Amino acid sequence: MKKILCIFCIYFSSSLAIAEIKCQSKPIIQVITLKKLTTVASCYMENENYKEAFVWYLKAANKGDKHAQNLVASMYYFGDGVEKDHSLSFKWFKKLAKSGEVQAQNKVAEMYLYAQGIEENATKAFSWYQLAAKKEDSLSMSKVAQMYYEGKGVKQNYENAFIWYMKLAKYGYSDAQSKVAEMYYFAQGKKKNMKEALVWFTKAAEQEDVFSKSMLGSFYFKGEGVVQDYAKAYRFSLDPAKKDYDYAQNIMAQLYEKGYGVEKDYVQAYAWYTLAASHDIDYATAQLEVLEKKMSKEEIEKAENLELLLPQM
Repeated sequence: MKKILCIFCIYFSSSLAIAEIKCQSKPIIQVITLKKLTTVASCYMENENYKEAFVWYLKAANKGDKHAQNLVASMYYFGDGVEKDHSLSFKWFKKLAKSGEVQAQNKVAEMYLYAQGIEENATKAFSWYQLAAKKEDSLSMSKVAQMYYEGKGVKQNYENAFIWYMKLAKYGYSDAQSKVAEMYYFAQGKKKNMKEALVWFTKAAEQEDVFSKSMLGSFYFKGEGVVQDYAKAYRFSLDPAKKDYDYAQNIMAQLYEKGYGVEKDYVQAYAWYTLAASHDIDYATAQLEVLEKKMSKEEIEKAENLELLLPQM
Protein backbone atom coordinates (compact mmCIF):
# COMPACT_ATOMS: atom_id res chain seq x y z
CA MET A 1 0.00 0.00 0.00
CA LYS A 2 1.40 3.42 -0.94
CA LYS A 3 2.06 5.90 1.86
CA ILE A 4 0.57 9.38 1.60
CA LEU A 5 1.36 12.60 3.42
CA CYS A 6 -1.85 14.51 4.05
CA ILE A 7 -1.52 17.45 6.41
CA PHE A 8 -4.85 18.91 7.36
CA CYS A 9 -5.26 22.32 8.84
CA ILE A 10 -8.97 22.34 9.45
CA TYR A 11 -11.44 24.71 10.95
CA PHE A 12 -15.18 24.57 10.72
CA SER A 13 -17.51 27.49 10.33
CA SER A 14 -21.20 26.94 9.65
CA SER A 15 -20.46 25.58 6.19
CA LEU A 16 -16.74 25.52 5.37
CA ALA A 17 -13.65 23.46 6.02
CA ILE A 18 -10.13 24.30 4.80
CA ALA A 19 -7.83 21.39 3.99
CA GLU A 20 -4.23 21.43 2.86
CA ILE A 21 -3.58 18.15 1.07
CA LYS A 22 -0.27 16.83 -0.11
CA CYS A 23 -0.97 14.08 -2.65
CA GLN A 24 1.94 12.53 -4.53
CA SER A 25 4.17 15.40 -3.35
CA LYS A 26 1.94 18.02 -4.99
CA PRO A 27 0.34 20.33 -2.39
CA ILE A 28 -3.26 21.29 -3.03
CA ILE A 29 -4.95 24.03 -1.07
CA GLN A 30 -8.69 24.22 -1.42
CA VAL A 31 -11.77 25.36 0.41
CA ILE A 32 -14.25 22.52 0.70
CA THR A 33 -17.89 22.72 1.62
CA LEU A 34 -18.99 20.11 4.09
CA LYS A 35 -21.00 18.48 1.30
CA LYS A 36 -17.84 17.97 -0.76
CA LEU A 37 -15.58 16.28 1.73
CA THR A 38 -15.23 13.45 -0.82
CA THR A 39 -12.52 15.60 -2.44
CA VAL A 40 -10.28 14.85 0.52
CA ALA A 41 -11.44 11.24 0.69
CA SER A 42 -10.71 10.63 -2.98
CA CYS A 43 -7.18 11.97 -2.49
CA TYR A 44 -6.55 9.26 0.07
CA MET A 45 -8.38 6.64 -2.00
CA GLU A 46 -6.28 7.34 -5.09
CA ASN A 47 -3.16 6.79 -2.99
CA GLU A 48 -4.58 3.59 -1.51
CA ASN A 49 -4.81 4.92 2.02
CA TYR A 50 -8.21 3.38 2.56
CA LYS A 51 -8.31 3.92 6.30
CA GLU A 52 -8.07 7.70 5.95
CA ALA A 53 -10.30 7.65 2.91
CA PHE A 54 -12.99 5.97 4.99
CA VAL A 55 -12.74 8.64 7.69
CA TRP A 56 -13.41 11.40 5.19
CA TYR A 57 -16.08 9.53 3.26
CA LEU A 58 -17.86 8.98 6.58
CA LYS A 59 -17.78 12.73 7.28
CA ALA A 60 -19.32 13.38 3.87
CA ALA A 61 -21.84 10.57 4.32
CA ASN A 62 -23.02 12.02 7.60
CA LYS A 63 -23.58 15.32 5.79
CA GLY A 64 -25.84 13.65 3.25
CA ASP A 65 -23.53 12.99 0.27
CA LYS A 66 -25.06 9.95 -1.45
CA HIS A 67 -21.88 8.93 -3.27
CA ALA A 68 -20.06 8.91 0.05
CA GLN A 69 -22.88 6.98 1.70
CA ASN A 70 -22.60 4.31 -0.98
CA LEU A 71 -18.84 4.07 -0.50
CA VAL A 72 -19.14 3.91 3.29
CA ALA A 73 -21.72 1.13 2.95
CA SER A 74 -19.46 -0.74 0.53
CA MET A 75 -16.34 -0.28 2.66
CA TYR A 76 -18.15 -1.64 5.71
CA TYR A 77 -19.43 -4.52 3.58
CA PHE A 78 -16.01 -5.56 2.25
CA GLY A 79 -13.88 -4.39 5.16
CA ASP A 80 -11.88 -1.85 3.12
CA GLY A 81 -10.26 0.75 5.37
CA VAL A 82 -12.46 -0.26 8.27
CA GLU A 83 -13.38 -3.49 10.07
CA LYS A 84 -15.97 -5.44 8.13
CA ASP A 85 -19.40 -4.87 9.60
CA HIS A 86 -22.45 -6.01 7.65
CA SER A 87 -24.83 -4.46 10.19
CA LEU A 88 -23.42 -0.98 9.61
CA SER A 89 -23.19 -1.67 5.90
CA PHE A 90 -26.89 -2.54 5.89
CA LYS A 91 -27.70 0.67 7.78
CA TRP A 92 -26.08 2.82 5.11
CA PHE A 93 -27.42 0.86 2.16
CA LYS A 94 -30.94 1.07 3.61
CA LYS A 95 -30.59 4.83 4.10
CA LEU A 96 -29.75 5.13 0.39
CA ALA A 97 -32.45 2.67 -0.59
CA LYS A 98 -35.11 4.73 1.18
CA SER A 99 -34.01 7.76 -0.81
CA GLY A 100 -34.76 5.85 -4.01
CA GLU A 101 -31.28 4.69 -5.06
CA VAL A 102 -31.88 1.60 -7.19
CA GLN A 103 -28.58 -0.20 -6.59
CA ALA A 104 -28.94 0.31 -2.85
CA GLN A 105 -32.48 -1.13 -2.98
CA ASN A 106 -31.02 -4.14 -4.76
CA LYS A 107 -28.33 -4.54 -2.10
CA VAL A 108 -30.79 -4.22 0.78
CA ALA A 109 -32.91 -6.93 -0.81
CA GLU A 110 -29.87 -9.16 -1.18
CA MET A 111 -28.86 -8.64 2.44
CA TYR A 112 -32.37 -9.51 3.63
CA LEU A 113 -32.41 -12.59 1.42
CA TYR A 114 -29.04 -13.93 2.58
CA ALA A 115 -29.12 -12.66 6.19
CA GLN A 116 -26.14 -10.33 5.85
CA GLY A 117 -26.12 -7.92 8.77
CA ILE A 118 -29.83 -8.44 9.26
CA GLU A 119 -32.13 -11.36 10.04
CA GLU A 120 -33.22 -13.26 6.94
CA ASN A 121 -36.53 -12.02 5.60
CA ALA A 122 -37.45 -13.20 2.10
CA THR A 123 -40.69 -11.20 2.13
CA LYS A 124 -38.84 -7.92 2.73
CA ALA A 125 -36.22 -8.97 0.19
CA PHE A 126 -38.94 -9.41 -2.41
CA SER A 127 -40.42 -5.98 -1.60
CA TRP A 128 -37.08 -4.24 -2.11
CA TYR A 129 -36.31 -6.18 -5.29
CA GLN A 130 -39.75 -5.23 -6.58
CA LEU A 131 -39.10 -1.52 -5.97
CA ALA A 132 -35.89 -1.67 -8.00
CA ALA A 133 -37.47 -3.89 -10.66
CA LYS A 134 -40.16 -1.27 -11.32
CA LYS A 135 -37.30 1.05 -12.29
CA GLU A 136 -36.13 -1.47 -14.91
CA ASP A 137 -33.11 -2.71 -12.96
CA SER A 138 -32.33 -5.98 -14.74
CA LEU A 139 -30.89 -7.85 -11.75
CA SER A 140 -33.90 -7.00 -9.60
CA MET A 141 -36.29 -7.90 -12.43
CA SER A 142 -34.61 -11.29 -12.63
CA LYS A 143 -34.89 -11.83 -8.87
CA VAL A 144 -38.57 -10.82 -8.83
CA ALA A 145 -39.25 -13.28 -11.66
CA GLN A 146 -37.34 -16.03 -9.87
CA MET A 147 -39.05 -15.42 -6.53
CA TYR A 148 -42.50 -15.49 -8.16
CA TYR A 149 -41.49 -18.70 -9.96
CA GLU A 150 -40.19 -20.40 -6.79
CA GLY A 151 -42.72 -18.90 -4.39
CA LYS A 152 -39.99 -17.45 -2.20
CA GLY A 153 -40.92 -14.33 -0.24
CA VAL A 154 -44.17 -14.15 -2.18
CA LYS A 155 -46.93 -16.57 -3.15
CA GLN A 156 -45.90 -18.68 -6.13
CA ASN A 157 -47.35 -17.22 -9.28
CA TYR A 158 -46.19 -18.51 -12.67
CA GLU A 159 -48.20 -15.87 -14.52
CA ASN A 160 -46.37 -13.02 -12.78
CA ALA A 161 -43.04 -14.81 -13.14
CA PHE A 162 -43.66 -15.13 -16.87
CA ILE A 163 -44.42 -11.40 -17.18
CA TRP A 164 -41.08 -10.46 -15.64
CA TYR A 165 -39.08 -13.08 -17.53
CA MET A 166 -40.67 -11.91 -20.77
CA LYS A 167 -39.65 -8.30 -20.09
CA LEU A 168 -36.05 -9.42 -19.69
CA ALA A 169 -36.28 -11.75 -22.68
CA LYS A 170 -37.35 -8.87 -24.89
CA TYR A 171 -34.34 -6.90 -23.68
CA GLY A 172 -32.18 -9.73 -25.02
CA TYR A 173 -31.14 -11.56 -21.84
CA SER A 174 -30.47 -15.16 -22.83
CA ASP A 175 -31.27 -16.64 -19.40
CA ALA A 176 -34.71 -15.04 -19.51
CA GLN A 177 -35.25 -16.09 -23.13
CA SER A 178 -34.49 -19.67 -22.16
CA LYS A 179 -36.86 -19.46 -19.17
CA VAL A 180 -39.68 -18.02 -21.29
CA ALA A 181 -39.21 -20.87 -23.76
CA GLU A 182 -39.22 -23.41 -20.93
CA MET A 183 -42.43 -21.96 -19.49
CA TYR A 184 -44.13 -22.08 -22.89
CA TYR A 185 -42.98 -25.69 -23.33
CA PHE A 186 -44.08 -26.89 -19.88
CA ALA A 187 -47.22 -24.70 -19.77
CA GLN A 188 -46.14 -22.69 -16.74
CA GLY A 189 -47.98 -19.38 -16.59
CA LYS A 190 -48.97 -19.78 -20.23
CA LYS A 191 -50.67 -22.45 -22.30
CA LYS A 192 -48.24 -24.87 -23.93
CA ASN A 193 -47.05 -23.27 -27.15
CA MET A 194 -44.39 -25.23 -29.01
CA LYS A 195 -44.00 -22.54 -31.68
CA GLU A 196 -43.16 -19.86 -29.10
CA ALA A 197 -40.92 -22.27 -27.19
CA LEU A 198 -38.91 -22.86 -30.35
CA VAL A 199 -38.64 -19.13 -31.06
CA TRP A 200 -37.26 -18.31 -27.62
CA PHE A 201 -35.03 -21.38 -27.28
CA THR A 202 -33.52 -20.45 -30.64
CA LYS A 203 -32.90 -16.84 -29.57
CA ALA A 204 -31.19 -18.05 -26.40
CA ALA A 205 -29.18 -20.72 -28.25
CA GLU A 206 -27.89 -18.06 -30.62
CA GLN A 207 -26.39 -16.43 -27.52
CA GLU A 208 -24.73 -19.73 -26.54
CA ASP A 209 -27.23 -20.68 -23.83
CA VAL A 210 -26.35 -24.33 -23.24
CA PHE A 211 -29.71 -25.48 -21.86
CA SER A 212 -31.49 -24.03 -24.89
CA LYS A 213 -29.11 -25.81 -27.23
CA SER A 214 -29.82 -29.05 -25.39
CA MET A 215 -33.56 -28.58 -25.76
CA LEU A 216 -33.27 -27.81 -29.48
CA GLY A 217 -31.09 -30.90 -29.94
CA SER A 218 -33.83 -32.98 -28.35
CA PHE A 219 -36.56 -31.39 -30.50
CA TYR A 220 -34.71 -32.06 -33.74
CA PHE A 221 -33.77 -35.59 -32.67
CA LYS A 222 -37.38 -36.49 -31.87
CA GLY A 223 -39.00 -34.30 -34.51
CA GLU A 224 -40.97 -32.58 -31.74
CA GLY A 225 -42.50 -29.37 -33.05
CA VAL A 226 -40.04 -29.39 -35.97
CA VAL A 227 -39.19 -31.53 -38.95
CA GLN A 228 -36.88 -34.26 -37.68
CA ASP A 229 -33.32 -33.35 -38.60
CA TYR A 230 -30.47 -35.48 -37.24
CA ALA A 231 -27.76 -33.13 -38.51
CA LYS A 232 -29.28 -30.30 -36.49
CA ALA A 233 -29.77 -32.63 -33.54
CA TYR A 234 -26.04 -33.32 -33.65
CA ARG A 235 -25.14 -29.65 -34.05
CA PHE A 236 -27.25 -28.50 -31.11
CA SER A 237 -26.43 -31.45 -28.83
CA LEU A 238 -22.65 -31.45 -29.15
CA ASP A 239 -21.87 -28.44 -26.94
CA PRO A 240 -24.28 -29.42 -24.13
CA ALA A 241 -22.98 -33.01 -24.29
CA LYS A 242 -19.41 -31.78 -23.81
CA LYS A 243 -20.64 -29.72 -20.86
CA ASP A 244 -22.10 -32.81 -19.19
CA TYR A 245 -25.78 -32.51 -20.09
CA ASP A 246 -26.80 -36.13 -19.75
CA TYR A 247 -29.66 -36.23 -22.28
CA ALA A 248 -27.50 -34.49 -24.88
CA GLN A 249 -24.85 -37.17 -24.28
CA ASN A 250 -27.50 -39.84 -24.77
CA ILE A 251 -28.57 -38.26 -28.06
CA MET A 252 -24.98 -38.05 -29.28
CA ALA A 253 -24.52 -41.74 -28.50
CA GLN A 254 -27.66 -42.73 -30.41
CA LEU A 255 -26.68 -40.65 -33.43
CA TYR A 256 -23.29 -42.39 -33.61
CA GLU A 257 -24.76 -45.83 -32.91
CA LYS A 258 -27.30 -45.57 -35.73
CA GLY A 259 -25.32 -43.35 -38.08
CA TYR A 260 -27.99 -40.67 -38.02
CA GLY A 261 -26.68 -37.28 -39.22
CA VAL A 262 -23.13 -38.52 -38.76
CA GLU A 263 -21.08 -41.53 -39.86
CA LYS A 264 -21.81 -44.63 -37.77
CA ASP A 265 -19.13 -45.10 -35.13
CA TYR A 266 -19.53 -47.60 -32.28
CA VAL A 267 -16.45 -46.30 -30.49
CA GLN A 268 -17.90 -42.79 -30.28
CA ALA A 269 -21.32 -44.19 -29.38
CA TYR A 270 -19.87 -46.30 -26.57
CA ALA A 271 -17.94 -43.33 -25.17
CA TRP A 272 -21.02 -41.09 -25.12
CA TYR A 273 -23.24 -43.82 -23.66
CA THR A 274 -20.67 -44.29 -20.90
CA LEU A 275 -20.97 -40.63 -19.95
CA ALA A 276 -24.77 -40.70 -20.11
CA ALA A 277 -24.88 -43.90 -18.04
CA SER A 278 -22.79 -42.20 -15.33
CA HIS A 279 -25.83 -39.93 -14.86
CA ASP A 280 -28.11 -42.94 -14.40
CA ILE A 281 -29.67 -42.80 -17.85
CA ASP A 282 -31.13 -46.32 -18.01
CA TYR A 283 -31.27 -46.44 -21.80
CA ALA A 284 -27.56 -45.62 -22.00
CA THR A 285 -26.70 -48.39 -19.53
CA ALA A 286 -28.72 -50.89 -21.54
CA GLN A 287 -27.15 -49.84 -24.84
CA LEU A 288 -23.64 -50.27 -23.47
CA GLU A 289 -24.42 -53.96 -23.03
CA VAL A 290 -25.76 -54.13 -26.59
CA LEU A 291 -22.66 -52.47 -28.04
CA GLU A 292 -20.28 -54.65 -26.06
CA LYS A 293 -21.57 -57.64 -28.06
CA LYS A 294 -20.80 -55.87 -31.32
CA MET A 295 -17.38 -54.42 -30.48
CA SER A 296 -13.94 -55.89 -30.09
CA LYS A 297 -12.00 -55.61 -26.87
CA GLU A 298 -9.66 -53.15 -28.56
CA GLU A 299 -12.55 -50.93 -29.66
CA ILE A 300 -14.00 -50.86 -26.15
CA GLU A 301 -10.63 -49.93 -24.68
CA LYS A 302 -10.31 -47.16 -27.24
CA ALA A 303 -13.78 -45.86 -26.37
CA GLU A 304 -12.97 -45.85 -22.66
CA ASN A 305 -9.93 -43.66 -23.34
CA LEU A 306 -11.47 -41.47 -26.02
CA GLU A 307 -11.33 -37.71 -25.55
CA LEU A 308 -14.66 -36.46 -26.80
CA LEU A 309 -13.43 -33.18 -28.26
CA LEU A 310 -15.13 -33.34 -31.63
CA PRO A 311 -15.31 -30.62 -34.29
CA GLN A 312 -18.59 -28.79 -34.80
CA MET A 313 -20.48 -29.78 -37.95
